[in-house]
Amino acid sequence: MEYLIYIISSEPPPPDLWTIGTAICSAIIALVAVAFTWQQNKRADKHNRLMVTPHLATLTTINNEERTLLLHIENNGIGPAIIRDYTIHIDNNPITGDDEVEESLKILLKDLPNSDFGHEAITRNSFLPPGKKIELATIVTQRISPEELTKSLSQRVRITIKYESIYGELHTLDSED
Repeated sequence: MEYLIYIISSEPPPPDLWTIGTAICSAIIALVAVAFTWQQNKRADKHNRLMVTPHLATLTTINNEERTLLLHIENNGIGPAIIRDYTIHIDNNPITGDDEVEESLKILLKDLPNSDFGHEAITRNSFLPPGKKIELATIVTQRISPEELTKSLSQRVRITIKYESIYGELHTLDSED
């Protein structure tokens, strides 16, 4: 009867340089891949935030034929604006009430005879899509020109609107800027 005897060493053989080199290269490649992925994710996040950035602006439209002055707040950014809060100051005094826009117009136009106005209220925590606007006031005046009315209003009124993007980045519109 024949016997086959295997002799196995209890110590592993020393690693050769090829095995050590490939292990180090694999680790370096993995670290470089993680760094590039992190950098690409950071750039993609910045790009995504820029693609939804709102920008609120005040606009004034004058129609001399109809003697009207239109005051707008428009989102001319490329993302929606979430209006969190706003304040209207007349002669440096904040206006309070259920409808600050209407209260402001009553105060501003009380000395102007034959003035008629319409307005749209600003709503807190409302959503203003890109390209849309809030028509704050439409004022019809007979005694003074719309240009004179614009000059008078701009000296007395300050509107501040705090709004944010859908990513929660805060922005402020200040009519004095």
